[in-house]
Amino acid sequence: MRNAFTHCSDSASLSDPAYAERLAPAYRDVRADPLWAPLETVLSKAGGAADPAQLSFV
Repeated sequence: MRNAFTHCSDSASLSDPAYAERLAPAYRDVRADPLWAPLETVLSKAGGAADPAQLSFV
């Protein structure tokens, strides 16, 4: 994934289907972790939450 971004001549985005597809399994695993919900709450209160569209890979 890092190499794809590094060598991309256009602007790369994690929401592009090619990247989102590769990230979907990782997002499923993270969301299954019991620490995800509290972390997401803390980040949103601190203003560090990602755009909801960026979290909708799965």
